[in-house]
Amino acid sequence: MDRIRRLRPFPKTILIITGIIAVIFTAVYALEMFRSGFWYGDVFLKRRQEGESTVYAGALGGERILVTVSDKNTAEFKFGDDTYGPFSLERDPSAVPEDHVMRPFMTGITIRRGTQVWFRGAIMDLLDQRWLYDSEKDSLEPLSLPDRSDLAGSAQRASDLTEPSAASVTVILDGPPLGQRGGAIFWFPGIIFAVLTAVSVIFAEELFRWSLQFRIRDAEQAEPSEWFLLRQGVGWVFLALLSLLWFALGLILPL
Repeated sequence: MDRIRRLRPFPKTILIITGIIAVIFTAVYALEMFRSGFWYGDVFLKRRQEGESTVYAGALGGERILVTVSDKNTAEFKFGDDTYGPFSLERDPSAVPEDHVMRPFMTGITIRRGTQVWFRGAIMDLLDQRWLYDSEKDSLEPLSLPDRSDLAGSAQRASDLTEPSAASVTVILDGPPLGQRGGAIFWFPGIIFAVLTAVSVIFAEELFRWSLQFRIRDAEQAEPSEWFLLRQGVGWVFLALLSLLWFALGLILPL
């Protein structure tokens, strides 16, 4: 502790900020471990139970995104002030053409919006991937939720999101793949860079003299130049920013 108290204001500030970053993000990561949900584009929708309904909630541009799945297997999407649904899904073998060559691998479905038929097609498992077949268009598309490339630049607020696709509705009603934000793959690098920052600040003098002992005599008598101190300070800031970056990436990047 005496070593830390003797630090100059700048390295002491770097040390305190790095410690705060590590503590806050470690607490956030610990909380996120118990919050499951899924990514809808750039937005992580957290799962919670409300009575007999399951609600997935998030926000984009200050506006709420809510996906509510009732116990009757209906889903309603609310993007800001815009509401889509309720959608319901039922198995329907007749949705697949009798003469379709892939019919044995398909599970026919019909999606209704309210009481009206909104989509007819099939779910197909092929080559380790799930596909959605559209009977009307006779086309296939990956059975997945929208990713970043689908929404990139097109949605700044929740109300900018367009009507959910048939694939999105099917995934939600069929059971979305749940996960958590963060994870050890991001937390460990963040902690490592935070520790490196702390070590390089607290033991700055020892590291300076150790780096010189193989190049000059009487390294114990050497004094760092202003240029060295500047580079040293930039290095501390860089390591602290790397720690912050890794922690933050774990909360904003879908795994």
